[in-house]
Amino acid sequence: LRAQQVLEEKRKRKEAAANAKLLETQKRNEEKEIRRLQAVFLKQQELERHKLEMERERQRQHMMLVKAVEAQRKAEEKERLKQERDEKKRINKEKKLELRRLELEKAKELKKPNEDMRLADHKPLPELSCMPGLILPGKIFSDCLMVLQFLRNFGKVLKLDSNSDSLTISHLQQGLLNMGDGMHEVQDLLVSMLSAAVCDPGIPAGCKSKTILGDHLTNVEINRDNVSEILQIYMESHSDDPALARLAVSLKTKAFQAHSPSQKAAVLAFLVNELCCSRAVISEIDKNIDCMTNLRKNKWIVEGKLRELKNIHAKSVEKRASC
Repeated sequence: LRAQQVLEEKRKRKEAAANAKLLETQKRNEEKEIRRLQAVFLKQQELERHKLEMERERQRQHMMLVKAVEAQRKAEEKERLKQERDEKKRINKEKKLELRRLELEKAKELKKPNEDMRLADHKPLPELSCMPGLILPGKIFSDCLMVLQFLRNFGKVLKLDSNSDSLTISHLQQGLLNMGDGMHEVQDLLVSMLSAAVCDPGIPAGCKSKTILGDHLTNVEINRDNVSEILQIYMESHSDDPALARLAVSLKTKAFQAHSPSQKAAVLAFLVNELCCSRAVISEIDKNIDCMTNLRKNKWIVEGKLRELKNIHAKSVEKRASC
């Protein structure tokens, strides 16, 4: 019985040891399986994280590509619009230059004089009769016309005699012939023109500039009594023409009114030519030239606008007709 108990205890111990060993083996297997599962789980997590990072990188690259494509498209669209604007500007500039060239050519053609044989409507020249009461020769008449034209244009600029505006060819003829009131009008005209000429352009340097009493010409009040002496001094310092030089010599012994009508008309024409060189007349001419230039420019601008309006009107009429 004792032996059986011992054997039974040994058997139990062996079974307990075997069970313990089996439990230990199972425990180790379970721990190993747990570690394997943990490793698999960690590996799956790593794969998931890697996939997520790859997906994020792919999305980032995709967004960068989309933004680059969009930026390129916008740049191309901007460049296309810029090229279209530049092309429109170039076309408009070419049109304006062409229109300007045509306007200049047209203005140039209009400025060209037409020959008489090229006129489309030939008309016979009218037969003009002489002016009633005119007895002056052609040369004297031309000098009188020049004097009147000068007075009309520059009389106010030079502040000549106020009565010169009402001066006519008839009055000049009477004055040159020493007839009626015209004689005094011509004398007053001579005084005012000579006074203006003495002031500007004046006496050249080195020439005689004093009267017989020693007074300088600019300090002398010119009137009907001393006009012949002042005129003789002035003409003597300016007369390069032999005829005018002889006339200046003649004024030493004869008064202005004692000369012939042709000589008196020549004196008035001489004073007109001298006064044309005065600063006031030159300034007035330059001002009128600038004014005419501005008027021509404005005329071309208005004509260009009128042509544009005519073209627009013609196009609108054609459009209404086609409809």
